[in-house]
Parts: sequence; C-alpha cells; structure tokens
Amino acid sequence: MTGKPTLLDLGRAGRRLDGVLVFDAHQHIGTWHPFHIPAPSAADAVRVMDRIGIDAACTSSIAAVLGCDVRRGNDEVIAAVNEYPGRIFGYIRVSPTDPAVGTGEEVERCAGAGLRAIKIHNYQGVPYDAEAYRPAYEIADERGWPILAHTWEGDMTVIDKLAGEYPNAKWLLAHAGVSGPEAYGEIARRRDNVFLETCSSACAYGLVERLVEDAGVDKVLFGTDMTFLTATQQVGKVLFARLSDGDKERVLGGNARAVFGLPDA
Repeated sequence: MTGKPTLLDLGRAGRRLDGVLVFDAHQHIGTWHPFHIPAPSAADAVRVMDRIGIDAACTSSIAAVLGCDVRRGNDEVIAAVNEYPGRIFGYIRVSPTDPAVGTGEEVERCAGAGLRAIKIHNYQGVPYDAEAYRPAYEIADERGWPILAHTWEGDMTVIDKLAGEYPNAKWLLAHAGVSGPEAYGEIARRRDNVFLETCSSACAYGLVERLVEDAGVDKVLFGTDMTFLTATQQVGKVLFARLSDGDKERVLGGNARAVFGLPDA
C-alpha cells in the first residue's frame, strides 16, 4: 500500500478507520431471549467500536425496544451514556402500550438525564401514527431531535404523513431499502427531514450506492444494528460501495453531524 490509503484499502486490510468521523446511528445494548448475544453490554460495544474505529454511536436498549420494559431499558441507556460520555449517545424508547411510560413525561425524564433522540418500533403492532406516540413526536419536533423508526416498505405512507406533521423532527428510517428501495428513496428526496439508515442483515448488491443515488448523499447515514448484527459486516457495505471516499465519509459520519447535532470535535 503506497501513499494515503483509501477507505477501501483500510477495509481490505482490516485496519482501523482513523482520520474519518464514523458515527453508528443504530446500535443496541442488552439481550433478547430468541437470540444468543454473547457481548451485550455498553463496554462490549465500545470495545468493538475501538477496534473498528467507530467514534461514537446512538444506542437503545433491547429490553425497552423489544422486551417492552421501557423504563428499565431507558435507564440502561442513561447509564451507558454516563459511563461513556462522547462515545455513547442514547435513544429514548417510548411505549405505545403502557400509558405509564408512553407519554411526554418519560421523554422529559430521559431528556433530563441527557438523552436527545427517540426510538420507535412497531413490534407491538401499534401503528406509528397512534395517539400514544404523539407527545414524544411533539417534543422531538419542538427540539429538532432525531426519531429512529424501524421500517419496512409498508411503513412509508405513515412515515410520510408524520414527517409532514412534525417537520422539525428528523425522521431516520432504519433498514432502508431492504424491501422496496424505491419507496425509501422517493420519500427521502421529497421530505427534507427524512433520512435513510443503512443497517440490514441482508440486502441487494449495490444497495448503498442506490440509496445514495436515489435519496442524495446527504440523506444516508451509517448504522450497524449491533448487537443483533456484526459491525464489521455493516461497515464493510459502505467501505466496499462504489462511491468516492468523500461520499463514504459523509455516509459514515459526516451526515450525522447535522442529524444528531454533533460537535465538531
């Protein structure tokens, strides 16, 4: 390898991604009973991040997202943020089924502890435009926060509606393009506040390039879905994509600066 290595060179050599901001917009901590997760803690996540060169991540608790124990899961995230300031940022999980923790009060409680983003998941079968979610959306809209939504192709209609109703919130669509990539690109082009996130267990060849082409390079953000998925696999999709290094840098972390309000350093 001669001269300055490209990002592809670093990926091929298995070297750390030094000298470029890498921000993981979709991370988890904790365990879930159907899966064996051997390294579930925030400390485990940071060790992986250090090895790869992921500078920071925004995480949510599996206990809150899928286990439905929202308050305990949010407290796990708060603890991780406090233990790893500047490395771990936190999503607030809001529940559409438990009125005790599914309101603005839980969001404000977590905001008081330093969390500045919201995570929603339709695992419980409740549509994203349900009234139980509205207090959280209103806070995110007022403060310009990101909302990471687990999505599939059929979710585009309701996300489109919500992005119009809450235009100051930044809607980040997880697993973008895994089903019906054209729908993801179309909504991200049309809505200034809609962004696409790259993590997926399997995807079509060239999907990252298609997301960038369809939505615009400023609309695509890198995510891993750790601890469900392997971070090296997910970062490899970006490093081996047929994009310029400048575009890869924007996807890997540059775009996250605006979406998550990251400091320059």
